Amino acid sequence: MASAASAEEECVRLKDEMDSLREALSKASHYENQMRGYQKKLEQMADLQRNLKMLEEKHEELIKVCKFFSYVLPKDLSFFV
Repeated sequence: MASAASAEEECVRLKDEMDSLREALSKASHYENQMRGYQKKLEQMADLQRNLKMLEEKHEELIKVCKFFSYVLPKDLSFFV
């Protein structure tokens, strides 16, 4: 009889442990999904930073072109007067 009681106690203990593990698995799955979302956002951020750098370089080139033409055009226009 003691053996049956201890087996029943062991069964209850194992059931409680399974419930606890299921809850931990659920939380782990949730956190894994969150991490995937954060990883995707980090990748998007890296892409945006690369695009920003490219646009800044293009902007600098355009500023140089504008400065060049603002210097050259007045001289060329005076030729026609």
